[in-house]
Amino acid sequence: MPKFLFPIILIDAFTWFKVYQAILQRPTSLNQVYWFLFVVFIAVTLTLTLFLFWIFTRQNQQIPNPRPLFRKALKYSVVLTTGPIIYLTLRACNLATAINSTLLAALYVMILLRLGSKKPLN
Repeated sequence: MPKFLFPIILIDAFTWFKVYQAILQRPTSLNQVYWFLFVVFIAVTLTLTLFLFWIFTRQNQQIPNPRPLFRKALKYSVVLTTGPIIYLTLRACNLATAINSTLLAALYVMILLRLGSKKPLN
């Protein structure tokens, strides 16, 4: 296991502990809901990053420097986590109407398609 993963694993465990603490107490303001969603975003992103990094390293056994694989896994996990967290933020603000949800889904699909394509932006 690469040495740079140890602090990331510790931060991930800490954020999941904070999520657990936040679940146990009832939020009293919208500000606490936003902080909760931010901590959930960080926790899910780091967990998904570690999982994708594990998959990428299983596919590429011969790579000498695993940091580019970690950055690639981080990029994908941030994009995959952003959509549901934005939707939950809209729900927290009572803005999750059919139009807003459809526009968010369309934007999210376009971003995923753009991320998956190999063509440069010109």
